[in-house]
Amino acid sequence: MPLPQRYWAIAVVALGITLAVLDGAIANVALPTIARNLNASPADSIWVVNAYQLAITISLLPLASLGDRIGYRRVYMAGLVLFTVSSFACALSGSLAALTIARVVQGFGAAGIAS
Repeated sequence: MPLPQRYWAIAVVALGITLAVLDGAIANVALPTIARNLNASPADSIWVVNAYQLAITISLLPLASLGDRIGYRRVYMAGLVLFTVSSFACALSGSLAALTIARVVQGFGAAGIAS
């Protein structure tokens, strides 16, 4: 890849990984507000964070292996699309269960970005 395009590629990958990491931290900070707005107990609301972290942990290595086979660009782009769509689903969710499911999908997208 020529030098100017290489810098753009590095910037795009860095931005995607930053979004994925930042999203995990934001949910931790916003957890009390999420629990209050969705009328959930603190013990139940922790699954919003756990679902995201478990999905990343489970799928990071398999998606990295898939990147070896079909190409890292495809895995990154699919992860970015999945992450973006599931972020909208998180924003539109009206219950704790819907938010938790959307966070699982978002975690798979974040793993695609990071792998």
